[in-house]
Amino acid sequence: MDDFDWKEVLLYIVIYLAIALSCYWLVGGDVPGFFRGAAPVREELDRAAGYQRQAEQGIRDAEKSAEGITGAIDRSEEAVSGAAGTARRIESDNQRAGILIAECQQIIETVRRRGKVPATQN
Repeated sequence: MDDFDWKEVLLYIVIYLAIALSCYWLVGGDVPGFFRGAAPVREELDRAAGYQRQAEQGIRDAEKSAEGITGAIDRSEEAVSGAAGTARRIESDNQRAGILIAECQQIIETVRRRGKVPATQN
């Protein structure tokens, strides 16, 4: 036991006590109070999680609204396409009607001219 150095053991004890006192001083001498100080942080994290859940729900609601709007746009595009087809058919019908009216006017003009000429010349 001649190699046992009491000074070294005493030095380790002093270092340990210095570390223990530093820790005690850092937490204000109230270790349970240190853990109570974590409660507000925990509450803040809980609130933040609640806000995140609300934001996620808002995003889901916005996605549903966007899907509804997309569906409405698709239906509107179909209606516009249908209306364009109808407009083309009406335009075509108007052109045919114009042709028929012109033919009718020619027939009426021919009849009028024949009505002015004596019947023997017809």
